[in-house]
Amino acid sequence: MRFLLVLLAVILVLPGTAAAKDEAPAPSATSQTSWAALRADLRKKHRWRWTAATPKARKVRARVPGTVMRGLEWLRAHQSKNGSWEAAAFHKWLDGELSERKVSLREVGPGRAIYDVGVTGLALTAFLVAGWDGTGTHAFDRTVRRGLVWLRTQQSPTGRFGKAVTSPAEHRLPDGRSFKRGTTLTDRATWSYNQACATLAMTEAAALTGDTGWTKCAQRALWQIASMRSPYYAWGYGEKDERCNTSVTTWMVLALGTAQRVNQAEKKAGRKAPFEIDDSAFDGVKAWMERTTDPDTRVMGYTTRHQISSRNLDSAMRYLPADGAPLAAAGLLVRHLIGERVVLNDAAARFLRERTPRHFDPADFVHWHLGALALHRNGGDKW
Repeated sequence: MRFLLVLLAVILVLPGTAAAKDEAPAPSATSQTSWAALRADLRKKHRWRWTAATPKARKVRARVPGTVMRGLEWLRAHQSKNGSWEAAAFHKWLDGELSERKVSLREVGPGRAIYDVGVTGLALTAFLVAGWDGTGTHAFDRTVRRGLVWLRTQQSPTGRFGKAVTSPAEHRLPDGRSFKRGTTLTDRATWSYNQACATLAMTEAAALTGDTGWTKCAQRALWQIASMRSPYYAWGYGEKDERCNTSVTTWMVLALGTAQRVNQAEKKAGRKAPFEIDDSAFDGVKAWMERTTDPDTRVMGYTTRHQISSRNLDSAMRYLPADGAPLAAAGLLVRHLIGERVVLNDAAARFLRERTPRHFDPADFVHWHLGALALHRNGGDKW
């Protein structure tokens, strides 16, 4: 849990990382790519926004770049020797070597080893979005290079990242009318999350650097994602799973949406689009949203309308009462990613603004992460 908290917090506040001149990534030849220029403009845009804030806000936000750097440094320090990040054993690594420190498992909150590929993809995304693409000499660049090389070794010829494994953990899928009526899910094919997160990282790396090796790797991964989608609809936990759900679909759309935006940037610059994308996937996602979205609140359900998120049984009670905020965040973000025009005062955006996480609430990483991404795209003073 601690590992994911640091990881997602770093990604959420990345636009301010380059604000401190002595900590900014050094310009490189890769900055000539359209996507690298867009990323740099985005970071610059957010630095300007912060200077226009109120004096109190400026004082708080001035700490953000240093906070992000500390988060990235924490990730760098806990990278395994082979270049990956180990969800269950990250605390055993310190600066590339096995650590002899005595720590309690309760303190570090380890995850499950089956998610190493996905966690590595998320960690790499944090560095890539912050501006370190692996081509420079900074310690973070070396971290990125090692991580990308490891990630490429985990890809099969068909484009799948990691093994097609299932999770032994039990999850509760609540009924939309009563939490007590929910059903329990076991042995879900959770490798779909690994695929989405690893594809997102490889797509970012290919777009930032223009490296043909990363581009080929990302393309195979995008084809794999296309082959996993249920015909006419979205994604579930298995391959062509007819039991689609909003959670997996959101992560898949994050990867596909990023590739689509890269293509659009290249075409605008008069260059050839680097990725082949299954455009019909976005039509399938729209159909899925119509099926699961409440027309009044614009909040999506997990598998049907009004159904809240599934939870690990060992943590489900911590998040009660659940009111759909994580899925509202997912739905709003997906609508932006598929190109839907969303008004500033959209119902889902209002729903999220009224449910901003408080520091003493249980750490719902999906709510924090996707909620911040969705409201960022929506813009306005509330963001």
